[in-house]
Amino acid sequence: MHMDVSQRNFVLQVFAFLSVTTTNVLATNSIQAPGISDKERKRRLAFSEMMLSYTLCVAMMLGLCIIVFLEAVGPWLLTLVGSSADILGPALQYLRIRATASPAVMLVMVAQGACFGQQVILFHQHACY
Repeated sequence: MHMDVSQRNFVLQVFAFLSVTTTNVLATNSIQAPGISDKERKRRLAFSEMMLSYTLCVAMMLGLCIIVFLEAVGPWLLTLVGSSADILGPALQYLRIRATASPAVMLVMVAQGACFGQQVILFHQHACY
């Protein structure tokens, strides 16, 4: 089951871009930046909301794709990494349980990126102004 954990961690690291891009978009389009007009603030708010909702949808779809992918090739992957026949059943059951959490994990990655993006701009404002 150790190999299942490493496979799962690898798959999630591949999708780490969701958190990084969300952080960058929200930090660079902050509505709390000093010296911006009301029109620019509304534009930034609309853009940030659109990007956040788009990223949440992409995260959910990728999480569902991970479930389908691991369900389809899970037994093959487990035998590829050397799982013996006697532990293949429990390992596959464990893989399915972990795969079911993929959409939630992806959404948490986006939410974490959004929170961190807001934290970055607030820290920058307090440190520099």
